[in-house]
Amino acid sequence: MRSIYQSWLPPQLMAPDLFEMLSADGQIYGVCTDCGWEHRVQLVGNYTAGAVHETLRRRCEQCGGEQGLVVAPHRLRVRAECRDCNSSSWLDIEPDLARIPCPVCSSMRLTPREESVDPPFPAEFGEAGTPVYILRDDGPYVWGRSGGTDAQRLMTEAQAADLLPDPHRYRFLLIKLALRLKMTSHYDDEGRYLITQVAANLCQDYLRATGELEIGLLGLKLFGELISLAPDDLNQAIAQHSYAMGAYSLLVRWPEAYLERLAERPGLRKGAIELAQDAEQVLAGYLPQAPEQLGAHLARVRFVIGDLLRVGDSDDEQRRSALPYFDAALSDPWVGQHLAYGVAESRAHTIMTLTEPGDELIQQAADDLHKVLSTGGSDAAYRTRWRSSFHLAQLILWYAHDRVAALNQLQEAAALARQQFSAFSDERQLVYQAEQFVEVFELLATLYADFGWNDEALSAVELARGSAIRLYSMPAADRAAQLDEIEARRLEDLWPAALKDSEFPSLLERVSHRDLEADFEQNPIGPPMKALLSAHADVPTAFLSLFVSKFDLGDPVAGALLCYLSGPDEWENKRHLWRVPAADLARLNEQRYFDPGPFRDRLLRSAGTSAAQLLLEPLAGLLEESGAERVILSLPGKLARLPVEALASISGTGPSLGFTYLPSVRFGADLVQVARPGDRDLRSARVLALGYDGEDIPAQNAELASLQEIWGDQLTVVPGPECSKESVLRALAEPFDIVHAVCHGTFAETSPLDSALHFTADRYNSARSVSARDLLLRTRLAGRPLVILSACSSVVTADHRTNSFDGLAGSLFRCGARAIVGSRWPVDDRAAAVLMAIFHRLLRTTVDSPDVSLRAACRQLREDGCRAEDWAAFGYYGVI
Repeated sequence: MRSIYQSWLPPQLMAPDLFEMLSADGQIYGVCTDCGWEHRVQLVGNYTAGAVHETLRRRCEQCGGEQGLVVAPHRLRVRAECRDCNSSSWLDIEPDLARIPCPVCSSMRLTPREESVDPPFPAEFGEAGTPVYILRDDGPYVWGRSGGTDAQRLMTEAQAADLLPDPHRYRFLLIKLALRLKMTSHYDDEGRYLITQVAANLCQDYLRATGELEIGLLGLKLFGELISLAPDDLNQAIAQHSYAMGAYSLLVRWPEAYLERLAERPGLRKGAIELAQDAEQVLAGYLPQAPEQLGAHLARVRFVIGDLLRVGDSDDEQRRSALPYFDAALSDPWVGQHLAYGVAESRAHTIMTLTEPGDELIQQAADDLHKVLSTGGSDAAYRTRWRSSFHLAQLILWYAHDRVAALNQLQEAAALARQQFSAFSDERQLVYQAEQFVEVFELLATLYADFGWNDEALSAVELARGSAIRLYSMPAADRAAQLDEIEARRLEDLWPAALKDSEFPSLLERVSHRDLEADFEQNPIGPPMKALLSAHADVPTAFLSLFVSKFDLGDPVAGALLCYLSGPDEWENKRHLWRVPAADLARLNEQRYFDPGPFRDRLLRSAGTSAAQLLLEPLAGLLEESGAERVILSLPGKLARLPVEALASISGTGPSLGFTYLPSVRFGADLVQVARPGDRDLRSARVLALGYDGEDIPAQNAELASLQEIWGDQLTVVPGPECSKESVLRALAEPFDIVHAVCHGTFAETSPLDSALHFTADRYNSARSVSARDLLLRTRLAGRPLVILSACSSVVTADHRTNSFDGLAGSLFRCGARAIVGSRWPVDDRAAAVLMAIFHRLLRTTVDSPDVSLRAACRQLREDGCRAEDWAAFGYYGVI
């Protein structure tokens, strides 16, 4: 069964018996055996195959036949040509957009040539009964006859979906239905325009809820089509406005150049601005005909022009030119009543990004934000109130320099953010929300640390860090408590804005008004910290959480919290704050040493020296005071890819310590609870080795031979020629203590779940590779093993400040690994083979923890004169 966290579909539809009923448009249809008329089955309420079949036991709405209806799935089939074997094949595409390999050679390099639906969709179809949310029953409804009424019906269903858990999953099904209806030949021109408009708006809503780039780009494409379908210049102007809004929704989330490349639209932002300005002129020309209605629309167009001028690669001049557009938008009465909070917030944030805003504009920004926070507003205003509160806290810090007032405002922002952030059990939404809110929590942590409230600072960092991966690791009791809280917050989110603004005593204890202090008291950070450190007490161990925030108008401030045991049930939490030059931090994040080449060792040494100076030297005193020999690190984003354990040796400065890596304290405590931390003696381990089929890893035979010699009868080998997706996944499900793979590895930056282990040189051969997605969806590691990946880039994870750990390492943790040893960049197979032989011999012959053995193996390579790029490549992630 598919993972509910990685599918696009509502959870109940992933049950195999229901999934098989789905058609290519994400719907379930029943066909009359007498006349062939199809009936769409409402998915809401029909959560099991039995309920669907019960719904189908009804008379046909077309002919009145009482024989009942039978499920009639329509399969999407695509004829694709394989670029590797040149075959042409028809492929069945599943409704949740799973990628399909070539059936001849299993390559993923397919070029679609044509597609069809088998059997074809009928142009018109009915509904199996009237849904409960359709308040007026006008008799049997027929889809496909009128684009206008179909569009209204879809919007009614979308509004009803908002009352369900994870409404975006139902909106996804409506998007697929709208795209299917858009292709019907029975609509007139107006009908095609309206159904395209609904499809595009549904995509826009889905993007706002999930941050799903693919759907956002689809929405932009549909808005482009809408412009060409517009029946007159007024509707065309409205469509141009919609396109501009779609472009802004993308540009506010992703880099401009990146979007231009993916959307294949050079000058994306400039083009959107020009379309919106054209729409502004057209609407201004029609204004005398309907001043109230068109005036409001004209103001909204000016609002989005201002937003487009401030995002992406805008400069100071463009941002200043946005301010008159915001002023003009706010002058409209309708906008003043319904959208003032959004326009005012945009104006305030634009002012905050100016190089030298001046006192008058700073006061304007503060007034705008105070107004947004004090005027209540719509449900949409409630969803963004955290952001206005956060911007106001930044203003207070940057310009008023009042830390107490800033702290109070920031705590309110964090409480509002947590209200939304903790209302999701869907990993896609959780990561999206966490990435938005992390700067709130990390700035709050910096301010707490500045006040000396170190435990509160660590609790604030941990609110977002590792939150997505913890969906898989947290104990059952913790997960049940979280689900109860999610349900309470979801119910609260259904309250209308007016009720939330009321002062009724019964509402004062709303979940969202529970302050952070109470939250920290109910979920203290001490117990998980002590559990994690106690499980690593074989050598003196500390936990180091590092975070970086924009504290004021100067360079970023780095914050470090170093925690260690000071007694049987006591622990210390020490802090240090220091400035990090923004340019140096940016260069460190570039990771120019990642790609192989003649200068990589030099680039690595340069980056290592810089990282040691920026991150380790300021902490030398704290680390020495702790007495730690091992430090468990939690670093944000790309900093988690740094070989921190090698920095002292590379740079010749700073403390020489052992380092391991975890996404967060709480995730580490989860692993400790389930992964038998006392079993660090691996001398009697059951070991699985996965081989490689090819001559392009010359040292693979020597590496496997050394494993055979070291482990003897304790070793099970799947030879390279036998390593396929299916055989590897079967082997991983067996209860091994150590899993070792020698193969190629790839990391997909833009799609981390496509990162993979490849058991042949053909990296597009899906049948001979195992991707992060395969691991997540298709296996569980029964033995909670230590996984050793002697492969390139095998522990590189997504660049998320919240440490979602998407990639091979993240999927391995999610499906049961206790720890992972892997490389941070492409490695030389000969050096890797030598390192692995030393490492395994230490595992087999000593009682040292595996991270200590890895460190000793790396040290031996360094002492033998190997390059830094060889001995510093491998890191230890997880618990011992």
